[in-house]
Amino acid sequence: MSANVNDKNNTVLVYSVPRTGSTLIWQCLNNIYAKVLKSHKDEIWDYSSGFKMRIEKPKITLDYSCPCIISERDNVDTFLSWYKFKNNLSLELFKEECAQDNFLDIAEKTILHFQKYLKDLKEVKLYYKGPLLVLQYEKFWNNYDYIFCEFEKFLKITLSTEIKNTIRNTTNRKANMLVQNQMKSTYEHDQKTHIHGNHISFATPNYSEKILNQKALTKLKEILYSEEKL
Repeated sequence: MSANVNDKNNTVLVYSVPRTGSTLIWQCLNNIYAKVLKSHKDEIWDYSSGFKMRIEKPKITLDYSCPCIISERDNVDTFLSWYKFKNNLSLELFKEECAQDNFLDIAEKTILHFQKYLKDLKEVKLYYKGPLLVLQYEKFWNNYDYIFCEFEKFLKITLSTEIKNTIRNTTNRKANMLVQNQMKSTYEHDQKTHIHGNHISFATPNYSEKILNQKALTKLKEILYSEEKL
């Protein structure tokens, strides 16, 4: 199937734990399909009608069977990015908190909340009724060729050079930063790009190793990867 124009007969779902690059994947797909849903845990957002529609229901993703693309990222990197956003911290204050010897105690409630996202991700992988593709953030964060290749194989489409160039030009970090810089607060949101204030922070993989001390890093890895062992 050629994907030189939006395919109005198909729906694609992007599912993820927050802060895993899912907005970039959603933006890319939004240049290909007319209806691209985006979901975290018990919520789904639909922008296809021209305005934001939000549906909330426990395990709502498991009601769908359209092709689902999951973005996944190192759990510790993901958690720290989410912690900074969730608590609306400046970069300076965020680094100060991470440097505290009792950071894991400070972040305990946020860790427990975050673990619920990891649990739901595991359930979606196990029980989703439609085809699934998992894209690893560490492979796609600065590699559009990887994204395009995986899209074409999974969705059985062919992307034109024109669409590829459009995606590169409109979804790159610089373009998204221009949108973000116009936001007046963390909670202001651009419906066209799905970018909100304070959206973009740490792009480089393994940045958690530079922010946390070794003891905290080891313990946090143990906590956040324990769900996968169950």
